[in-house]
Amino acid sequence: MKNTKKIAVVIISIILCVQAFGQLYKVNAKQVAGAAMTVCALEENIQNSSKLDVYVFGNKQISRELKKYKNQLIGNVTLNSIKYGNELPKNKPTVIILDDVEKYTEVKEYCRKNNVISISCCPELTEQGLSVGIGSDVKKQDSNFLSLSSVKLLVNLEASRLEGSKWNQDFYDVATVINDNQMAQRINH
Repeated sequence: MKNTKKIAVVIISIILCVQAFGQLYKVNAKQVAGAAMTVCALEENIQNSSKLDVYVFGNKQISRELKKYKNQLIGNVTLNSIKYGNELPKNKPTVIILDDVEKYTEVKEYCRKNNVISISCCPELTEQGLSVGIGSDVKKQDSNFLSLSSVKLLVNLEASRLEGSKWNQDFYDVATVINDNQMAQRINH
């Protein structure tokens, strides 16, 4: 019975997400890497830290794309390490990028317990309690073409708060906010 309720909640959330935003699709690894670095550059706790450590859960190609940013400044902080795995990390990273829908509950709980920012390649998981979702309103993404204009960021403010995130004001210019009171609202400052 509990599984039926979980499945129903996920289906309803996806339907509402589609109605609110139109269909959002997964983006390619290059776009995820670029968007994730933008997210990190706009999070104040990360920018005030000495290093940035990223753990990619479930997609080795994303970790390969992120390695292009290694030892580079992402805003004010240097990308120190990129690790990949299919299990929760042993050492606490700064950010977890999730591309495994089945593991979202584990990742959500881990991020909240350890003050780690969660970023999902499955935009609908933002509705389920992960902090940031990366998607596109363009169905097919050419792996050799990076169109930042087609990449969309969703942010769940409640999840962000529970993970300890503090967003720079500029973040709200590039992200669509998801919260408990309204399904989606565009923040204009």
